[in-house]
Amino acid sequence: MFLLKKMFNGEEKIKKGEQVKMEDSRIKLLCKFGKKGSGKGCMNMPSDVAINSEGDIIVVDSDNHKIQVYSNDGHFKIQFGGKGTSPHQLIHPMCVTIAMDDIIAVTDSVNGCVKQFHLDNGFHRQLCSNNTFPFPYGIAFSNVGVYAVTDICKHCVTILNRDGRQQSRFGCYGNESYEFDHPYHVTITLDQQVVVSDTGNSSIKIFTLSGTILKIFTSTDFRLFGEEFIYLQGLCCDTDNNVLVVGNNTVFVIAKNGRFWEVLLPQDGLHSPKGICYSTLGQLIVSQAGFGQKHEVSVFKYHKEDYRSLRRIPLSSVQPSNRSSI
Repeated sequence: MFLLKKMFNGEEKIKKGEQVKMEDSRIKLLCKFGKKGSGKGCMNMPSDVAINSEGDIIVVDSDNHKIQVYSNDGHFKIQFGGKGTSPHQLIHPMCVTIAMDDIIAVTDSVNGCVKQFHLDNGFHRQLCSNNTFPFPYGIAFSNVGVYAVTDICKHCVTILNRDGRQQSRFGCYGNESYEFDHPYHVTITLDQQVVVSDTGNSSIKIFTLSGTILKIFTSTDFRLFGEEFIYLQGLCCDTDNNVLVVGNNTVFVIAKNGRFWEVLLPQDGLHSPKGICYSTLGQLIVSQAGFGQKHEVSVFKYHKEDYRSLRRIPLSSVQPSNRSSI
């Protein structure tokens, strides 16, 4: 029993005073950090994560109304924010993305705006006035310098330039291909496609930046045995332009035909995943929290090369009619 336990932890004791590290390909969890609470290194509903160019992990600590920063191996560095309506404060921040020059952009849900912070200097600026959005939730930044922001009250996606001016807005409440029912998370691919988790409709929808719908994948396309509804959460892309999505306590990669392929499972260490981001170190960082669950961030191994063949699968998704932005 002792030997099995040591092997599971990636080590086997050979003899007294000597240990040899073992590489077990079955073990994907590299480290985890955080616990429920409000003190240093504690979290209360970590809703999203991002990683900057230095490898620092940015955590949205939603119910503590702040942003926390950790090293890649989970050591606490700094935090900022705090509950309030002042420019440097937050009330239930929801999601985070990293923009140019490692600017941290956060959706401040109750204040109804997007705020930017510098890691070293704290608050940078507010991209739009308070109550611009009824309830901003997801946020992503593209390599051409625009933001995509989801709003779960207006059930729409807004595209902002880097100065906060609106370029387009698309979507409304409903279950048609161009409509949303609580679009929680969003990411922008390397080829400038806006991918949205339309959670209430159990769908992944892909648009141009101007709001023309390109593809829609429903739970039928996902082909998940015995599951008609999938609760979609975080989204991200790796550097091969694979889209990864959190759903039903699993992390999937989406093939070109819309099929979901399992990347991380509960037996790998998932219990209540929320947000997700990709690290060029070959890692996936996942925030996890739920009622009666641990509140923490987990770092997993991820080999994007394992999923390159999925991009060659013939496209068989629904091709809905175009709908212009609103």
